[in-house]
Amino acid sequence: MMINYSVPYDTDVKISVVDVAGRVVAIPYKGEVDPGRYNLTWDYRDASGRKVSSGIYFIKLNADDFVETNKVVITR
Repeated sequence: MMINYSVPYDTDVKISVVDVAGRVVAIPYKGEVDPGRYNLTWDYRDASGRKVSSGIYFIKLNADDFVETNKVVITR
């Protein structure tokens, strides 16, 4: 799955995958980025390296005090 995001200035970014119960399943990226557009590939694996099951998940972007959440449906 491709995750696209952009930031207007240098900032710390954390991208999390969260299940419907609110548990963090994976953190595909955490670190500082320069201003610009980014494409991140998430391989549908949890923090332990196992493939996640089908279902509804949320991709959450945190950058400073900005938070954006998008719903995704994974089918297998």
